[in-house]
Amino acid sequence: MLCVMALVSRSAAQHCGTLAQAQICREDCGSCGAQPCCTLEWDLPQTSATAFASNILQIGEAWGPDELYRLEGHTPNYTAWTHDIHDDSPKSIQLIHTPVEWAADDYALSEDRVDQIAISIYYVTASSSRVVAFSQTKRATVPWQCDLGSNYKGLFQLISAANVPEYRERTLYGCMSREFGVIPPEVYPGYDPSAATPSTAFP
Repeated sequence: MLCVMALVSRSAAQHCGTLAQAQICREDCGSCGAQPCCTLEWDLPQTSATAFASNILQIGEAWGPDELYRLEGHTPNYTAWTHDIHDDSPKSIQLIHTPVEWAADDYALSEDRVDQIAISIYYVTASSSRVVAFSQTKRATVPWQCDLGSNYKGLFQLISAANVPEYRERTLYGCMSREFGVIPPEVYPGYDPSAATPSTAFP
């Protein structure tokens, strides 16, 4: 499904099926074997591969928009190998993101409940590029069979922080968008079962 992303007020209600939809609308429950994951493609018609790679690298070095990202390779014993952006296409960057839901959870931190992000940036023209962004939950134990949408959110926060002039997003695998009404309303904050019309808006 191809969609054009646009700036939307964060204070607006975030119903499923809208551009500012609630994070849980993109929840994944094990698309990559038993592990939750999300693979997106971003078409950047006004941003070169070199510019985007440099931008993402700077974001990672600054700990990301929520200060919960870090540059870290995903291969054991080679975690210092985080990026390769100076050779031919694709340019590659690997990061780790700790979802804010578990950033203060001692058990989650002890179990290393993080999402591993890999960004591959492909040359299209001198002023445009294509990106495949992949995120996968590292520890897919029973408490974290579903990611509550964290893999999608981790990628979305990166592309938002990159401040590219324009991008088009397509979901390649996992984290499929759910239309409004598919997710039971009781999962939403502020749900009142006694109300005639239950509120499903995130505050």
